[in-house]
Amino acid sequence: MAPPPYRPDIVMGRIFRFQAASALDGVSVTDTNLLNLVLMAKTATTSARFFTSVKVRQVEIWGAMASDLVPVTASVEFTRYGYSGSKKEIHSDTSMGSTRPAYVSARPSKDSLARMWTSTTSETSTEVFNVSCPDNSIIDVHISFVIANGEPASSGPNPTGASTGKIYYCPLSGASSETLPVASAVLPGV
Repeated sequence: MAPPPYRPDIVMGRIFRFQAASALDGVSVTDTNLLNLVLMAKTATTSARFFTSVKVRQVEIWGAMASDLVPVTASVEFTRYGYSGSKKEIHSDTSMGSTRPAYVSARPSKDSLARMWTSTTSETSTEVFNVSCPDNSIIDVHISFVIANGEPASSGPNPTGASTGKIYYCPLSGASSETLPVASAVLPGV
């Protein structure tokens, strides 16, 4: 009996956490942003991507409560919904009082383009989803990704002052944007 087929690529899932640096209104997340989430500095000004393919499994948002208890709304919109790309799928929630923050847990539909694999050979900087939420909200993006064996690493965005050989996590809103930076710690009460 022959052994089962073996795939040498690394395929795994991970949750990346981000924190809104300001109130967001439809901030776009593209396939390029997702492919650029983890980079390695080749020099102080060039980088290589770790991921060769990526897909979105889920997006969660915990909307930060307003200090005056005014209701806040958080939402995720998958803009590439459906094979034609013309439909939209919106998930939203609004906070209530001081005990129930806005919480969104959204998965793209099974037939959605947002849920399909995007690779470095097919990226188009097309919006996969957009996020609206109050300042200091926490956004978790659940993705699956592939690190292909033997495939040359594609170039990532050009960092400034990076240390050669170090790994960097990039903001969800793009490597040069601080709109959705990586969350270093969760704020109390969120």
